Amino acid sequence: MKSLSGELISRRFALGASATLALGGTAAGLVPTAAGAAASEPPLVYGPLPRPERSDAPLSIGSLVFPKMDQIDFTGPFEVFARIPDATVQVIAKTTDPVHDVKGLAVTPTLSISQAPLFDILHVAGGWGSRH
Repeated sequence: MKSLSGELISRRFALGASATLALGGTAAGLVPTAAGAAASEPPLVYGPLPRPERSDAPLSIGSLVFPKMDQIDFTGPFEVFARIPDATVQVIAKTTDPVHDVKGLAVTPTLSISQAPLFDILHVAGGWGSRH
């Protein structure tokens, strides 16, 4: 991937920066602007933060499910994650027994929490079950 200024950046950095901004994080350090900089200049994609190391390893994503979750909070992001090239998505829960959402839909995890590796991204679905 290339930044707006044409420099190579890693896919992990681009996803991390996008997630930070999408979740309401600030762009400080990601898109620095100098005082008095012309508005027509393209912003830098990275600034004073150290550059992440490039990796050719597949992006590993874990999606945590639990009883009484809202299935749309799991299935919507799952569909997006599953379409990332070279990414692997694992569904995890407390055990590998089927988990039922708030309306009764059963989801069967591929791994239990104790079997799960460290993921590059951990997605936690929302819903009523997250309040208990």
